[in-house]
Amino acid sequence: MGLYRAIFVALEEVPAEAKYRVNVEKTISHRMRLVEATEDLLELEEKLGLGKLEEVIEQAKDELQLVPFMTEHQPWKMQDGSVATKTQLKIELID
Repeated sequence: MGLYRAIFVALEEVPAEAKYRVNVEKTISHRMRLVEATEDLLELEEKLGLGKLEEVIEQAKDELQLVPFMTEHQPWKMQDGSVATKTQLKIELID
């Protein structure tokens, strides 16, 4: 749970409307609810559906390391500095 709390703290540097933050917060909140509601470790692994708990811990560590990178590079920002919205995002195919 400490790793998940640390991720929430790190995400405070990301704009609240940034999809990266929204999605990570949803994922972490879901996992925290499962951890709090499940005492049996094997049952928790099954409910999470992400492999062994050791792997889930590694994923959390990886996410915690990713947050500062994302904060530095701010992929959610448009060229004018505004936060991208769903309608502003468009994929252009390169021939």
